[in-house]
Amino acid sequence: MTDNFKPTGGQIAKFVILSLLGVFLFLGPIPTGEGAFNIPMGIIIDWTNANIFGAFTWEGPGGDAGTLRIHHLIALIAITLSLLMTLLAYTVKPGFIENNPKVRELFRCSPIYIITKILAALFIWAIWTGIGPDWLIRDWTGADIMVNLVAALVTIFIFLIPLM
Repeated sequence: MTDNFKPTGGQIAKFVILSLLGVFLFLGPIPTGEGAFNIPMGIIIDWTNANIFGAFTWEGPGGDAGTLRIHHLIALIAITLSLLMTLLAYTVKPGFIENNPKVRELFRCSPIYIITKILAALFIWAIWTGIGPDWLIRDWTGADIMVNLVAALVTIFIFLIPLM
């Protein structure tokens, strides 16, 4: 099979510009003072967590998660909604999922992804509520992931979605 696809100049330019932007955001060292360096995306994450997400905080309901921020709630809603929509796609098969190829691709996924979504929902709800084994909900495991990793990922997705 031969591929006759020839990218246009605009497609090549978009690819090159976005690739260079990605290299800069995720690999470019920026001095932050006193000999320390950080990448631009790290600076954006730190600033966003301190100035935007930090404005919306409340005490977490469980575990040693401590203060929760709005990005934790965003992650909880996104993971839960993803699981519910996947279950809906396989059981009820509504038209808004079945008739839209992009939405169908998101929610009609392979069994391994369904299992992953179920586990993710169970884990995030256990951490959120503080109900579960210590190896999952305490500071040094699940709560640390919820507080640190989720904060970074939500910030990255918020800043990168407009580029898609």
